[in-house]
Amino acid sequence: MSIISRRGGLPACFICLLSICSTPLAAATQADGVDETDSEAVETLVVTAHRTPIVLSEAGSAVSVMDESQIEARQQVFAADLLRDLPGVALSRTSTNGSVTQVRVRGSEANHLLVVIDGVEVNDPAGGDEFNFGSLTSFDIASIELVRGPQSALWGSDAMAGILNITTRRGREPLSASAFFEGGSFGTVNGGGRMGLASDRGSLDFSASRYETDGVSAAESGREKDGYENTTIGLNGRYELTDTFRVGFSSRYMDDTIRFDGSNAGLPVDTDDGTDREQFQLSIDAGLTLLDGRWDNTLRYTYLDTDNETIGGFDSMYAAEKDGVYFQSTMNLGSRPQLDRHRLTLGVDYEDEAYEQRTAFADQDQTLDNLGVVLEFLTQPVDQLVLSASVRHDDNSEFKDVTTYRATGSYLVQGTGTRIKGSFGTGQKRPSFTERFGFSPDFFIGNPDLKPEKNEGFDIGVEQQLLANRLRMLVTYFNEELEDEIQLVGFPSTPVNLDDRSSREGVELELHAMLTGALTLSANYTYTDSRQPEGAPAEGDVREIRRPRHQGAINLNHVFHDDRGNVNLNLSYTGSQTDTVFTFPAQTVTLNAYTLVNLTGEYALTPWLTLFGRAENLFDEKQVDLFGFQNPGRGFYAGFRVSAGR
Repeated sequence: MSIISRRGGLPACFICLLSICSTPLAAATQADGVDETDSEAVETLVVTAHRTPIVLSEAGSAVSVMDESQIEARQQVFAADLLRDLPGVALSRTSTNGSVTQVRVRGSEANHLLVVIDGVEVNDPAGGDEFNFGSLTSFDIASIELVRGPQSALWGSDAMAGILNITTRRGREPLSASAFFEGGSFGTVNGGGRMGLASDRGSLDFSASRYETDGVSAAESGREKDGYENTTIGLNGRYELTDTFRVGFSSRYMDDTIRFDGSNAGLPVDTDDGTDREQFQLSIDAGLTLLDGRWDNTLRYTYLDTDNETIGGFDSMYAAEKDGVYFQSTMNLGSRPQLDRHRLTLGVDYEDEAYEQRTAFADQDQTLDNLGVVLEFLTQPVDQLVLSASVRHDDNSEFKDVTTYRATGSYLVQGTGTRIKGSFGTGQKRPSFTERFGFSPDFFIGNPDLKPEKNEGFDIGVEQQLLANRLRMLVTYFNEELEDEIQLVGFPSTPVNLDDRSSREGVELELHAMLTGALTLSANYTYTDSRQPEGAPAEGDVREIRRPRHQGAINLNHVFHDDRGNVNLNLSYTGSQTDTVFTFPAQTVTLNAYTLVNLTGEYALTPWLTLFGRAENLFDEKQVDLFGFQNPGRGFYAGFRVSAGR
């Protein structure tokens, strides 16, 4: 198969459900009339596991993909709630929908994950180099792709723990249009629409959505409601001017407002605080393919503009701009029939960042730029084996040069349906503007002498296909060491590089099954042990906060009545985790485990009208991701969708 081919300690309740659901598989294979000799099926391409696309099953790294049908079936308004169900992902939402939401992968920090939306790196330099998932709605998302493990050798600083690639929807018919509206608990109203034009040569798509909710009190002890509103607009286009030359663009604008509660003596209390946030992203690209498709070149310009203004308590404004120019050239080496089996890719990335802070304590403007050069060789010496090696050198205006590297392998054992895969790599994360320059002499003092964090890690996995590919199981072990981890100390807080190494290791288990022709099951469990040195001098490792050791998810999806109806049941388990209470002195507390149960359903009354509804947190489980703050409880929502074309 060519490497660019398109074919090809768990909680007891999870164990029981997995056992029950797996039992009918053998019978279902015969009952549904599946020909076990016809195991070849269309496979998913992933675009960020390497610098060029590759079939998902042949990627050596640990990769998870959620497609458009899975996203629609879950009916989650916010993308973060979809990510919660992926292996290795820990989610921390401050409180109500729209509040600051962090995603940590395999015990990493939130700013160790590079987030890309339609080709634009959206990590916010004005937000500690994190992407705030609280602002990302899922209405126009077509796919989510997560690559876990150090990816700096491919994608640079922010990809120290992985890369998350999100693409929005594209029309596939000459004219398509859709709109939806829903309402429900907590005074929630949500609606939007999209329109698309498509031809053999290109496409043009426009989308817009509006979400409003009264919410609940962010402070667990509070009474007043903290609401949220979000407006998101997107415009994207692609066109092939000739058979060899193509151009495209994508743009996205988000404007939202969140009300939140502050603290008194380190404990959350009702306050009338809020944040207005704006984000604009733009990508313009051109591509040229030569030598009968063997030599592909792309040039992309991206722009990111963020503005975060806090009102109430301490008025402040944090803003950033990021310009990026990315060139990539890929040559398919060799001659037919080996044409597509060996690829050599050269990438040159230039990024320029500007940071602006306006507070009652200090005003400042900072800049930095970075030039990265990456070389990757991806090869398939025999049909069953795919290998890759990459190296990257980064020249940063503020720090010493850094070189990172990565290697992956994937081997299919013939006749058994067993694939062995693994990766090893190094990563680096430069300190953020906030860590270097602070924002208040009374609360947070920056440290301009910080060094970049560095890590090295590996993972190894075994994937097994059974029952004519109706059952896929995967187990992955990962291990990582982090050097010069940045940690806050003292009060006022100051970031420092820890002297000793931090460690992260764990196991990810995945199961994907087609139980019948209409019923599918996906399940996963992750064990993560994330530890850091206690201090200098170190007195033994301590467990890092907001990293649950045990996480899991189960999703059952059933389609019926000739695909007109769909029912989806989703269970998401988050184990107990620690957190810090910033009293004086600071205290470490334990946050209780919780299981969220969501039930959704939809039915197409006509080809153009669909009714849908869902119950979130069906059993009203208490969900606390940050000490003293609460998330909304049980909620019910219903709505309709009208559509013409896809």
